[in-house]
Amino acid sequence: MRKRRTLKQQGGPRHGRLTIDDVAREAGFSPMTVSRVINADSNVKAATREHIQKVIAEMGYSPNAAARSLAGGRERRIALIYQNPSAAYLSRVLFGSLERARNLHAQLVVEDCGSGRDAKKAIDGLFASGVEGVILTPPLSDDEKLLRHLMKNKHPFAVVANWNPEGEMSVVYIDDRSAARRITEYLLSLGHRHIAMIEGPEGQKASSERRAGYGDALNAAGIEIDPSLIEAGAFTFRSGMVAAEKLMALPHPPTAIFAANDDMGAGAITALHRINLNVPDDVSVCGFDDSDFAKSIWPELTTMHQPISDMAAEAVEQLVTGLKSYSKINGWPRGETEMAVKLVKRASTAKLKRQK
Repeated sequence: MRKRRTLKQQGGPRHGRLTIDDVAREAGFSPMTVSRVINADSNVKAATREHIQKVIAEMGYSPNAAARSLAGGRERRIALIYQNPSAAYLSRVLFGSLERARNLHAQLVVEDCGSGRDAKKAIDGLFASGVEGVILTPPLSDDEKLLRHLMKNKHPFAVVANWNPEGEMSVVYIDDRSAARRITEYLLSLGHRHIAMIEGPEGQKASSERRAGYGDALNAAGIEIDPSLIEAGAFTFRSGMVAAEKLMALPHPPTAIFAANDDMGAGAITALHRINLNVPDDVSVCGFDDSDFAKSIWPELTTMHQPISDMAAEAVEQLVTGLKSYSKINGWPRGETEMAVKLVKRASTAKLKRQK
């Protein structure tokens, strides 16, 4: 096998100034890995980081040129499309996507498709105006007709999702069903058996997957699902309040509530306070997402940490990187990344003291 010759052995770079590709060749890693080291990405092994940093220092490479090289010599123009009622969720999406786009020297257009706006027409208009690729977030990433439309027109796109759709797209997702099961199992481990759920709006994958995970845990524990303990919400603070009030008005109210996102979990805690119930002594409450709501409510909310910012950042990176080699003839390459979740235990949950 022929040995790789370093830049030093080749007599330096083939052009006037060093680029990120030169560093990558010298270090023996991809340009993307070098970019991650330059941008202080935490997902790089320590040994790899140290080696690449040493090569950068020895070559006298200026990282300021990295993003220009990575972007293929020009700025990429991409769009983030959203239609999510949770401001806390959206703020995390924006933080991750805007920061990664800046690091990659990509222009990010942010487009709101709420208030009944036709997402398909909005996206077609963006591509007609020169946008090269789009990122969809829930619930737009749940819309299978919209996904098929993008694939049919061979439009490059990435989705931040609560499921793993098939097709020519980049998918960054979590296993919502497994995560919801873990939360419910945690409440069961605290001695709760009469556990309610405030689910999200019908038609969203996060709603159906989290409800399924809740059911999986109860079934495994030999507990029959009680439909009266499942209230519909809208992923908003207000809907969580209303749902919790209905649940606590039942003849046999729950000892624990699993809200399908933190906005609704915070609303549930507020509703419980209003009727003079103590959280967690009277009722334990869990949320989902680990958004800013989780730590701004009292008591702080036990929740499942979903790495929303990292998911958005990964979607941007996959889209910008894929655009370098994309052609309508070859189509958009399939890519999928499952992100890990983590149960965060805070003060809103406790062992059951007495059965109601």
